[in-house]
Amino acid sequence: MMLLAIRKLRRAEQQQISLRVLYIVHNAAMQEKVWVRFITLDAGRFLESVGERTLDVKTLFEYSRDILQVESGAVYNPDAQESKRFQVEIVSDCLRDVMARNPNTLVASTLLREVSKSSELFAIFADLVADEISLAIKGHGLVDDRKTYVGSERRLSRLHGILNSEERQLMFDAYEEYRHRVFETLEMFDTDDLAVSLASKLTTPLWAMQRRKLGYDYVFIDETQLFNENERRLFPLLTRGTTAHVPVVLALDEAQQTRAVPSAGFGLLGLEGLSYEALESVHRSTQAILQLAFFVIQRTTDLFGSDFPDFTGTTEPVVLDTHRLAAPPELRRAALDSTVGDEIIRQVNAFRRDNIRQIGIVCHAERYWEEVLTAVSSTDLPFIVLNERGERLDSSKPLVALGRPDTIGGQEFDAVLAVGLEQGVVPPRVNNHALAAALEQQALREMYLSFTRSRYRLVVVNSHSSAPTSILSDAAKKGLLKLTTSVPKRKKKSSPQSTVKKPS
Repeated sequence: MMLLAIRKLRRAEQQQISLRVLYIVHNAAMQEKVWVRFITLDAGRFLESVGERTLDVKTLFEYSRDILQVESGAVYNPDAQESKRFQVEIVSDCLRDVMARNPNTLVASTLLREVSKSSELFAIFADLVADEISLAIKGHGLVDDRKTYVGSERRLSRLHGILNSEERQLMFDAYEEYRHRVFETLEMFDTDDLAVSLASKLTTPLWAMQRRKLGYDYVFIDETQLFNENERRLFPLLTRGTTAHVPVVLALDEAQQTRAVPSAGFGLLGLEGLSYEALESVHRSTQAILQLAFFVIQRTTDLFGSDFPDFTGTTEPVVLDTHRLAAPPELRRAALDSTVGDEIIRQVNAFRRDNIRQIGIVCHAERYWEEVLTAVSSTDLPFIVLNERGERLDSSKPLVALGRPDTIGGQEFDAVLAVGLEQGVVPPRVNNHALAAALEQQALREMYLSFTRSRYRLVVVNSHSSAPTSILSDAAKKGLLKLTTSVPKRKKKSSPQSTVKKPS
């Protein structure tokens, strides 16, 4: 997509015509990476140009602040990903408070009672509530309309559809508490406040007049799946609005949208008559790794459709299974006397002996994060922790990188270790059937994302006493995944004491 943007600019340069191109990325780390790539591709002269042909690389967060003239102090963090993280933290605190203030609702709700008893499940549920506030309440303009939110017969979100009226009342309580803390007490905007405010500005008669001058000839959106519905509505409004079609180019892999939030079709977001170009060859993973990843993603029930056709039947790998570094995907349980952290170190050292230079560790279960972090940190390995998606890594040096599914996207490694894909852990076991289905969809996408980060080797590492998730058990039965248990360490035998016979 970057090459297409450069091609448009160079053609305009040859024809001596003006052209304004906007290239939108999700966060600051991705912005830096894309900026460097454009310079490497000899497009530096278009960056920050004041001439006839300009290329602006911005986050949507940054663009929104500029247009709305919002001071940096009015938002928690200038980076969209950090602000989203802050939003989830505040939502978690608000959810705990409203649950404590509504003991009767908690007792009557099987779902909320179960969520309150498990810290891991509560953290996952808080993520869903943050999405509920963003999309079901703010996205549908219901910030002051509790009655419509609670009583709506139309499912406003996946979570909204499984809640009864009392549970929806509590969700709206959590929203009002969140709004009080962020908007009224801290006097700050979150990412959705900016998106909704910008949408209001870009639909005024004033912008209709200004966009011919301030809008862009082409708008490119990198990793569109990272933007929610509130943000996607903005894309067509950023163009000049002078063409019969909407000159927006979307790079999209909806399977990597790990939060698995259903989105309205692009037609409802102002992007009609899209033409699709599928990339039918994968330059990253071996055929064996791709087959496993496709087996997983084909089990999703709410992914493929008219806006996102099934690509698994036509995509071909470039890296062959016969490559000298390649090996079939494997699920390895730790030895009886070993922890998951011990097994991770064992596998990393085995990779390095085989000249596997760059290794990614993806922690799918929060219960194993500290254990793995401590184990790898205590070694002399070239180790980094990925704190945000799109961080720039030096591909010329050996490294071991640890991240969660939401930070590992956009990276490529020679080998990947996926941790915690155990029965009852990912996804967590819950009694509410609808919530269980939603969590399963998210887990499938997270598995697909982490598996497709690997070029040559993929090893799923589980604890000794665990069973693999049902999807991985099915994959093993079809020969897509080898099941192995590590052998316990041999204890050193103490040498028998020698007996010295004294001469008589």
